[in-house]
Amino acid sequence: LLAVLVPLFEPDIAAVVARGGLKSFRGILEAPHFFIPHDVLVPGVFQGGDIPDLIAALGTTPHRYDDTIDGQNRPASEPSKVKAAEWFASQRPKK
Repeated sequence: LLAVLVPLFEPDIAAVVARGGLKSFRGILEAPHFFIPHDVLVPGVFQGGDIPDLIAALGTTPHRYDDTIDGQNRPASEPSKVKAAEWFASQRPKK
């Protein structure tokens, strides 16, 4: 989650790669129990938006958010087939 937040405040970030994070905070509310660390919960998060909203706010900053989990700590997306280093290399401007 921190990897997604930092570029919103630091304009010199070239790209964002996050792996294994929570897909959305709303996913926590889909079942009576959740299985994520309590330090992931941000007070007042629903007032400011959800994780997809934060990712959308990155705008033109190249970003990847792979191998996400749901509120029950289950895979919420297909595993990424492209390694992060290869992806980042493909995002760099050609000289």
